[in-house]
Amino acid sequence: MSEPDSNLSDKKRVRFAPLPARRQSVRINEGIEYQEPQKEKEDKQDEDDSFHSDSDSSEQKEVPKEITEAKNQWNQIDSQQKQLNTNLPTEHGVGGTIIDRSSPITYYDASIYLINQSKEIECAVPALKFTSKSCFCFPKKPSQGAVTAFGEAYKICKIDFKEDDLVHHRILTSLHVALTGISTPPLRVGPHWEDVGFQSSDPITDLRASGMLGLLLPLGMLVKFKEFSHRIIRISRGDSPFPLMVVLIVYTKETVEAAETTDLLDGVNTTEEAWRRMLLYFTGLVNVLVTDWVRDFLCFNTDFNHFTVVAARGKLNPLDIVKWGEKAEHEDDMAQKPELSQEHLEV
Repeated sequence: MSEPDSNLSDKKRVRFAPLPARRQSVRINEGIEYQEPQKEKEDKQDEDDSFHSDSDSSEQKEVPKEITEAKNQWNQIDSQQKQLNTNLPTEHGVGGTIIDRSSPITYYDASIYLINQSKEIECAVPALKFTSKSCFCFPKKPSQGAVTAFGEAYKICKIDFKEDDLVHHRILTSLHVALTGISTPPLRVGPHWEDVGFQSSDPITDLRASGMLGLLLPLGMLVKFKEFSHRIIRISRGDSPFPLMVVLIVYTKETVEAAETTDLLDGVNTTEEAWRRMLLYFTGLVNVLVTDWVRDFLCFNTDFNHFTVVAARGKLNPLDIVKWGEKAEHEDDMAQKPELSQEHLEV
């Protein structure tokens, strides 16, 4: 038998030699193009997918439990999102645009939206009762701005959280982001709400007395007074913890009552000034509480009544509590300008 043609063997080896791994396609003899197998591409995609486990040629590792749970949560969120977008209203400023329920919303946009919703609430709004007298010994008359702002706040307390309202979900999600710094959208119900100070895994059950205002005022404080908010969050989770959101919701209701029965809104002229005054009063109540909490080593189990003590103090001298709110506001100024004197923080 004749020897095989060595030239032919060499030619075959050149023609069918393995291609470099870094090249996806290469042209070889006679115009034939070699394509990287599709399976290899799919394998590379699997390696980049955070919800896939690493695998080898012999066996596939088990997917970790936490990854499976995370994937299930995202599937549930996606299902909720499709339902929300199906019911998305077009008359409240969103123009029919599909907005994710996890999209952040500013305090300003949230307040405008809820103020517009409050116009649909039909209820009797109590009259403001200033305790101080005018120079002619007649009761002082509140400005139209004060009356309007109080009416808006009072009616927002009557707005229930609606599961089919996309903006309500965005307000709740933005509040969770402000409390935790975690941008991942939280599930509507779960133990993570208890971690930030709600009484149960369903945060909406805590809003019975304050309605959507119980989310709006805390959101305003957390985003406007960041340094102060970071401090109270640390204190609420410290050596003597207390449920922060429970406190904030209780003080939301106390703020509305103080606006109605005290001189809290005396001297304000516009609705913007009145809303700012109420937010400062709300923040001041929280500031007084956490100051006493740290100074007197209070404990939630034995000193729960101190929450009502601070609220009563506020109704006796509401403008003093407003100063405590301004003190919280100055903490941001101090963080930006460390050279400011400590006297700016004294009340």
